[in-house]
Amino acid sequence: AQVFHVRRTGRGEGARRLAQSAVLEGISLSEGARSLISSRARGSMRDGQKLLDQVVALGLESGGEVGVEETSQLLGAFSQGRVERLLQGLAAGDTPLLLREAALHLAEGGQVTTFLVELQDALRAVLYHKICGADSPLLEEFPYEERVLAPLAEALSEEGLLLCLQHLSEVELKLRLAREPRVLLEVCLVRLARARELVPLGEILARLERLEERLGAG
Repeated sequence: AQVFHVRRTGRGEGARRLAQSAVLEGISLSEGARSLISSRARGSMRDGQKLLDQVVALGLESGGEVGVEETSQLLGAFSQGRVERLLQGLAAGDTPLLLREAALHLAEGGQVTTFLVELQDALRAVLYHKICGADSPLLEEFPYEERVLAPLAEALSEEGLLLCLQHLSEVELKLRLAREPRVLLEVCLVRLARARELVPLGEILARLERLEERLGAG
C-alpha cells in the first residue's frame, strides 16, 4: 500500500496555481478574483479548480479580464465593499445598515446560508486580528485588508466578537427547521448590532473592586 499525506494549500499558493490554470484555459483572471476563489476553496485545490471552471465560462463569454466583482457575483460571495460596509455597521451599531445589506444580498439572488458563512469568515478574521495581531499568519487565509478589520477589532471586545460568532452559529443550526430563514437572519443582525455594548469582564471586575474599596473606605 502507498500512503499519501495531502495537505491543504494556503490562499497565496492556491491563488498562484489558479493563475497558472487560468493561463492554460486562455482567460485573464484578476489578482482579486484569484484570491477570492482560493479563499472560497478553503485550501482544497480540487474545489478551487471546480470554482475556476465556473469562472472560466464567464471569462470566455465576456472576452475580457474577469474581476473580483464578477467573480463574487458568480460564486455568491461577498464583495470587498459589502464586507467593509457590514463590519463598519457592526462597529457603529448601525442596525439599519446591516438589515439593508442583508436585503440587498437576498434581492441579488443570494442565500441566507451564504450570508451567514461570509459574515462568519469576516468576524473570524477580526477575532484573529484582535487576539493575534495584524501580522498573524492566521490572517493569510482571509482576503480582507487590515484597514477593513482594524476598526471592528478596536470597537468590539473579545467577548463581543465571540458572542457574534456564537449567534451566527446558532442561527445556522436553526435554519434547517425555519419556515422563514430571512426572519432568523434579521433577528440575528439586530443582536449583532448590540455587541459593541458589551463591556469586557475584566473591566466589570475592576469596577466592582473600585466600588468595594469606596464602600470599605466610607
